[in-house]
Amino acid sequence: MHLAKRAGEIEATGTASRCSTRVVVIDDDPDDLWLLRRSLTRASDEGAPVDLSICRGPAVALDFLRSQNETSQRASSPDLMLIDVNMPDMSGIELLRVIRSIERFRDTAIMVMTSAVDEELAEEASAAGADAVLTKPDTLAGLDALVASLLRGRAASRTRTTATRLRSA
Repeated sequence: MHLAKRAGEIEATGTASRCSTRVVVIDDDPDDLWLLRRSLTRASDEGAPVDLSICRGPAVALDFLRSQNETSQRASSPDLMLIDVNMPDMSGIELLRVIRSIERFRDTAIMVMTSAVDEELAEEASAAGADAVLTKPDTLAGLDALVASLLRGRAASRTRTTATRLRSA
């Protein structure tokens, strides 16, 4: 596993491979980022390979995603984005709207994360294009279980897509 930093704001860990799940995490809280990185790395070590990019806040995420869109047209899009709802300068919901407006990321699974979900937030997130609203677990075991479930879901989705493509060929 390698670690690369750009301007101290974006971290990329893991090694990209055809079998890995490309995950982008967008959050401004260093503690939450550490916990998510830990759980995603642990899942990768347990056989669910993850190519992880961490963006520290909305502005950094937009710069990163726009650069991905402009310079890496042939590279695959992320399989999954996890966006914190409560961030300064731009909420996760506003960021989600902007990301969904970029053609390349329209089919990416995007889940927003928050400490407490209410019905109004869930409706707003869904209207903005979120595939799910996740409540941040309050234990490490809960976070590990959530991450493992997300990665299993993405792997199953990728397998179904590949099988469909094979049948179509």
